[in-house]
Amino acid sequence: MKKDILKKAMAETSFPGEVLLDVPYISLAGDFSCNIENHMGIISYDEGSIKINTKSAIIRLEGRELCISGITDEIISVSGKLKSLEFI
Repeated sequence: MKKDILKKAMAETSFPGEVLLDVPYISLAGDFSCNIENHMGIISYDEGSIKINTKSAIIRLEGRELCISGITDEIISVSGKLKSLEFI
């Protein structure tokens, strides 16, 4: 019910969906860079896998030579050779 109301508000306003629905916003640049907005912190991190917590799911990035190239309260930036992105 609440999501239906928020979706209707999103359609009738200029607010981006990720703001109203409080979901992660993910942007990729090829297979070498990823930004995740609206995160709730890092669960685990090594060169092959990074798990990031969000309100709606855990996001798992897998690849090689992965590193967190930047982190703020709102955005986590990951670089390396990305192989997969999965919601778990």
